[in-house]
Amino acid sequence: MWKGTFMRAERMTRLGAFFIDHLLFSIVTTIFYFLISWDIMTQSPMSVENFNKLRKLNYSVTAIALIITMFKDVVKGRSIGKRITNIAVIDRKRIDQVPSTWRLILRNITLLIWPVELIYFLISGKRIGDIIFNTEVVGVKVKAKEER
Repeated sequence: MWKGTFMRAERMTRLGAFFIDHLLFSIVTTIFYFLISWDIMTQSPMSVENFNKLRKLNYSVTAIALIITMFKDVVKGRSIGKRITNIAVIDRKRIDQVPSTWRLILRNITLLIWPVELIYFLISGKRIGDIIFNTEVVGVKVKAKEER
């Protein structure tokens, strides 16, 4: 899929892409949460039944946000943040290939232990998920539509 030589993406670029993704996901899930919970939240006084509904809703929205995070790179190895910062996930053994969908999903499971991931990333420049699933995040040059 990708042709040419690649440079490993810089730490700040990767952190920027992650921040963009996290910000977008947070905005979308927050709006979604408030839209579907507004009726319950505006009832006064808050009953135990309504509190329990909100708690269950919170668990559901959190689960949806986690699923979105796990699947964020499945379209050609690039999340929205990666597209904006011109980076992509590639297979380390076949550098011209995007890893399989399952490997892209599984490499993001390590984000569940994000404090450990962050510390390791700041020290080594790689994520634990990249090491386990033999992936690399690299800078890519995307040709303009006219040049394709």
